[in-house]
Amino acid sequence: MAATSTRPTAEPIDKSLPEAVFRHWVHVREEDTKTYEVYKPAGTPLPPAFGRDGFEMRKDGRFVQYLIGAADAPVPAFGHWRLAGKLTVAVDLVEPRLPDLSFEIVDVDARTLKIRRLPVAAGAAGAQADDPHQPDMGKLPPAQTHRRIDFQKAEVRVFESFPPQRVLVVSGVKPYMNMAVELVPVVYIRQPEYWEIEVVGSLRGVGLPAEAPYTVSLNLAASTGSRGIVVMGATRMQRFDVPQDAPTDESAAR
Repeated sequence: MAATSTRPTAEPIDKSLPEAVFRHWVHVREEDTKTYEVYKPAGTPLPPAFGRDGFEMRKDGRFVQYLIGAADAPVPAFGHWRLAGKLTVAVDLVEPRLPDLSFEIVDVDARTLKIRRLPVAAGAAGAQADDPHQPDMGKLPPAQTHRRIDFQKAEVRVFESFPPQRVLVVSGVKPYMNMAVELVPVVYIRQPEYWEIEVVGSLRGVGLPAEAPYTVSLNLAASTGSRGIVVMGATRMQRFDVPQDAPTDESAAR
């Protein structure tokens, strides 16, 4: 079977958002008011604090929320942003235990960002609420032997069969020689626009700390969103638009 590859696509830059907003912002809580929150660019000298949260908006639609983790170090959480109105941003986070968010950009320039928090409209997160088991699963502690790891290359190969088969192939370098790597689709109640697929590494026994290359694949027959997929690594993500197969004359006649 011959195979071709589909290239990832990126959302165009939305001209209605100021260029200055696309950077890593750090929350300056001591300057907040009753109506808005204040953020400064990462690297700005700030007073000492017991950890600072923040976020980063990227022009291709990706969103990174920085949470305060152990030892006050920032911990990234990944998601996507979209426009929900003029200067209004809605964010869908990948981790189901983390609430989605929405905010209005009150003011922004190269030195300061001011946002006003807004109620989150029912959306993709609301669809998961139909599953009585989903909230309980989100509260469970994370596994210690499984971790999302990074990848270097991802592609969707299309095999010219009948019907066409699409296979996701991901490669990179794993931090442990004996680490097992697999592609794990996120579980959804309804088909999303873009199906999240995590690159997961697992250790059984003592890890051998030596880097080694890996290549893994996944048939996308049961794990494709209405528009495509998103490959999720530890610190990066990559989206692919995957076209839906048109019905054949034979299936349409049925």
